[in-house]
Amino acid sequence: MTTARKTKPTATGRQKKLIHWGAGKLGLDEDAYQGLLWGVTGRTSTLEITPTQAAAVLAEIERRMREKGLPIPWKGGRKRRPKAAWSPDWLQVFPVSVLVGGRPVDSASWKQREIIRDRWLVLGQRGYYKEGQEQAALDGFLMKRFDVPSMNHLARSVAKGVVKTMMEMTER
Repeated sequence: MTTARKTKPTATGRQKKLIHWGAGKLGLDEDAYQGLLWGVTGRTSTLEITPTQAAAVLAEIERRMREKGLPIPWKGGRKRRPKAAWSPDWLQVFPVSVLVGGRPVDSASWKQREIIRDRWLVLGQRGYYKEGQEQAALDGFLMKRFDVPSMNHLARSVAKGVVKTMMEMTER
């Protein structure tokens, strides 16, 4: 008869990766790193610690990073792309995630948005819309042709059609 041996759960791969990454950012050598682990968990390796202990180590690393004035990327929000100097503010729209059935659906990609923005500005130079009416004209264009009220609501699949149409319009 064999008996099942119970083992303690170990820290997740993500936790281990963050611990090693944080120790590197703090500039800890091997001895200091093991001292940190020993001081918090009583162990010298991330292979031997539980998820709860890993969370405590990460909290200590965060504390030390704050003391040194270092950013803590796993605590911060998503980094946003800076606005381009040449682009009107109204065209700089960050992707909007929509929940459908509890699952996030991504909006148009950055590349698609850039192409749409660039092509729209080219169309403006050709007199497709009146100067100063960029936003209203783009919203009207998207609503009339694609039944989308604005760039905020542009889904990735619809953006493919918008890009194709704008490419054709600017190549004429």
